Amino acid sequence: MLTNIILQTLVFLPLIYGVYLSYYILRIPDLTVESSFVTGAVFFTRALEQGAGPVSAIVIGLVGGIIVGFSVSLLQAKERIPPLISGILMLFMMYPLNLILLNRPNVSLLSYESYYSVSDYSSDTVHLVGAAVILGSVTLILSATLSSKIGLMLRAFGVNGRLFQMLGKKSDYYRSFGLILSNALAGLSGIMTALLNGYTDINMGVGMALVGIGVVIIGHHLEERFVVRSTILKALMCCFFAAFLYFMAMHLCLFLGLNPLYLKIVMAGILIILLMVQPNQIMLRRGQS
Repeated sequence: MLTNIILQTLVFLPLIYGVYLSYYILRIPDLTVESSFVTGAVFFTRALEQGAGPVSAIVIGLVGGIIVGFSVSLLQAKERIPPLISGILMLFMMYPLNLILLNRPNVSLLSYESYYSVSDYSSDTVHLVGAAVILGSVTLILSATLSSKIGLMLRAFGVNGRLFQMLGKKSDYYRSFGLILSNALAGLSGIMTALLNGYTDINMGVGMALVGIGVVIIGHHLEERFVVRSTILKALMCCFFAAFLYFMAMHLCLFLGLNPLYLKIVMAGILIILLMVQPNQIMLRRGQS
């Protein structure tokens, strides 16, 4: 049971990182991670169907997330369309596009060779080791990126985009970079979820944005309560522990015979309470609230 909880947490973590980047760094309410989650899995699946190898298929899946992120950044360029509206538009457009690309509601991946199949170890053990290696690398790379000069620029853009632009910085460039990275991470999460489940489903991303936001907010509360000196890496680790708590609660619901859908309702309630008590938990950029 513990192995499954950790595995699900690791697989879901890139999406959490994407939400953290868009909401807490860029301070943009980007809902397109829900579409990118599915698009990454769809591109990955179609690549396998066309005979691509596992590594090539993963890269193609990441490209799917990048395309979604770049598209939504174009909609938001020059502040022409508000982030919430652009996110809703992308959700509306990407669902039929993903269905057209996938050509059917769901596709099994069990007949395709993946890098997991070369091992003689148990499936759960191999999945856990593979996911841990991938997510460990992603965490370190993302932490280094957000701690660098470009990460400082992204945070400055999030605090006050208009002032950022008045200082001669290219706000559209940093917005595009942040949204592309955020949605690429969501696409990676979709790919790993498809690999873990053994299939890709057109509805696999439903509700993921809400869960991601909830986990990030809970992670932020953990960071404020237990972390003395905050860093990007510590913030990412708090997101990991929050995701672990979420999936542990989900497994507890299953163990008790409860419907896991109730957990999402509880998550929504927790979000409402947290945002009512501390309405600035998700601080949007000036001019976007």
